Amino acid sequence: MLVYIDESGDTGFKFDRNSSKYFTVAAVVFPDPESAELCSKAIDRLAERVGRSTEYKFSGTTVEAKSCFFECIRNFDFHYAAMVMNKPAMRSDGFRHKDSLIKCTIRYVFSHLELANATVVVDRSGSRDFRRTLQTYLRGRILLADGSQVIKKVRSERSHADRLVQLADMVCGAVAKSFDDTKGDKMAWRRMIKSKERKVQKWP
Repeated sequence: MLVYIDESGDTGFKFDRNSSKYFTVAAVVFPDPESAELCSKAIDRLAERVGRSTEYKFSGTTVEAKSCFFECIRNFDFHYAAMVMNKPAMRSDGFRHKDSLIKCTIRYVFSHLELANATVVVDRSGSRDFRRTLQTYLRGRILLADGSQVIKKVRSERSHADRLVQLADMVCGAVAKSFDDTKGDKMAWRRMIKSKERKVQKWP
């Protein structure tokens, strides 16, 4: 199994200084390397067809390009889970420590996934704190009580060189957007990949 992880928003609580309201983590799961490779190649072909030389990132992609992307990947063999942390509603001071917030969010996401012998991939170009905490947290939880292996390896890849890291960014962005009341059809992108959704949880 291959699991691609990405985050949206930040871990700050200084809302008067533009800290994000939500902190979102999403995990995209492929059952095997072959399924992952098929999806990656399809994104490559899409990029070639539309003349896109740069990576796909939700925050920097046009509405039309988002539609083409999600239409392209929606029939491949993967699923995803995500956790959305509503920071202003949190009452415990413990969550104001970024490591605690990240660990809790990751734990919730992985509680909705059934993994075996999985390789977890995180964006090397993303938040260093998130990457470090994820790697530390998962390496301490690679075995079940019966000794069976859940997570085989954790590695990082640069998003511009890995189409499936880009996929995780786009999926995480679609989930985060679905909680954004500022403008537009907030559910548009998440609706396109609804069949891939294992669980999206908001807390508290």
